[in-house]
Amino acid sequence: MQSIENSVLSLEQTSQYLGVSQAALRSWKRQGKGPAFFRAGKLLKFRRRDLDAWMEAQLVSPEQKTPNDAVRGARPHTVQP
Repeated sequence: MQSIENSVLSLEQTSQYLGVSQAALRSWKRQGKGPAFFRAGKLLKFRRRDLDAWMEAQLVSPEQKTPNDAVRGARPHTVQP
């Protein structure tokens, strides 16, 4: 049995998990943005652990005025204590 952390989600499940539309995920894919994915035939698949890592990279510290460019693959800013 597959653990939840290693589970593979469909485009629809990923959309629900991230709270974004399937169209947004497809758009990000075309632009080379967004979470990592792989293809299973014609289907887009996403590993839960990759989605969690991508969401962590999207975090913005209170000191930042705008979100970082993590959607475009940039590294998140380091938050100083």
